[in-house]
Amino acid sequence: MNIRVYFMEVNENGVVFAGRIGVIKNTLQDIENYLGMPVKIVHLTEKLVVVMKQEMEQKSPVNRAFVKNGKIVEIFTGNLICVRQEESEFSSIEDEDVDVIRKYLKPVFDLDGQLIIQKENDNL
Repeated sequence: MNIRVYFMEVNENGVVFAGRIGVIKNTLQDIENYLGMPVKIVHLTEKLVVVMKQEMEQKSPVNRAFVKNGKIVEIFTGNLICVRQEESEFSSIEDEDVDVIRKYLKPVFDLDGQLIIQKENDNL
């Protein structure tokens, strides 16, 4: 069964792409094939989680900053997806989740070693 997810991608040159809604097969194998294995999750809210490769490689380009109450909680590298999690199962994001995801996960750009976090009103 497929689920709707919010993809947040960055390429090997550090180009951070705008997030997008898409679908992925709701199996651990398919998610690990996309992100790398093993994966880990970080809770954004009670229902929304970020799924990423567990071992963040030093060479992986920065992608997003998890910003909460004006403070950086964590910097994520590599490709990410955001899904809903109910108990131990992933499920599709809903339309209203996109604004929440964008509120907490800000694109990060690496300019000669200085990390620049996209502001609320900036456009990608």
